[in-house]
Amino acid sequence: MKKVTVFGNAGGGKSALAQRLAALTGLPLYVVDMMQFRPGGAKVPHDEFLQAHADILRRDEWIIDGFGNMAIAWERFAAADTLIYVDLPLFIHFRWITKRLIKGLFADPARLARKQSAMEQLRAKLSGALALPPAPHTRVPAARHGGSLHRRGRTT
Repeated sequence: MKKVTVFGNAGGGKSALAQRLAALTGLPLYVVDMMQFRPGGAKVPHDEFLQAHADILRRDEWIIDGFGNMAIAWERFAAADTLIYVDLPLFIHFRWITKRLIKGLFADPARLARKQSAMEQLRAKLSGALALPPAPHTRVPAARHGGSLHRRGRTT
């Protein structure tokens, strides 16, 4: 397991699962949303994003969290040796998205600003060959959700 893609509906715990997997395996983690948008929400030019995505796919090891669009998703699926599809009942996705929205309403703005500043500093430090570095490997509690793990032809 050297090239892993994690995908599925919003609010299913894909990011938590991908971060935990990166922490356990030591594989670099790339988040599609962070590749497509700059800090502050400005969209990365499409050609620049496609080039960065292609550069990542050529690497020997990676975990990519997210979907993007159909064309790049199929490229990623073809290049991956492990596909993790988070497929939970829609009610659970709805519940977790609602929880995320409600928590956001009561979040401490100063804490959020510090967290965003730390992410921007990390991006600046890691902006070597690629303009879009991997997300940090953070310790995440064990995932409490299902999903299916597919390794080229077999389910585990």
